[in-house]
Amino acid sequence: MIVVWTQPGCGPCYALKAALKAGGVPFDERDAASADADTLAGWRAKGWTTPVVEHPGGTFSGFDPAKVRALRDARR
Repeated sequence: MIVVWTQPGCGPCYALKAALKAGGVPFDERDAASADADTLAGWRAKGWTTPVVEHPGGTFSGFDPAKVRALRDARR
């Protein structure tokens, strides 16, 4: 399952969700404010901001069309 951590007003979050939906990639959206403190600290240590995407192959931050295509292609 793919989990997309977002926050209100996040332009890259909206773009990522739209791209995943357009590609037919199912995901579970979660509010980054609800992530536990250790998770948030880990993201900050890596310099990550929302969106943060957790998927079976790993985790990444930001909207990267190539990574969205890879998620879509992995479903085929």
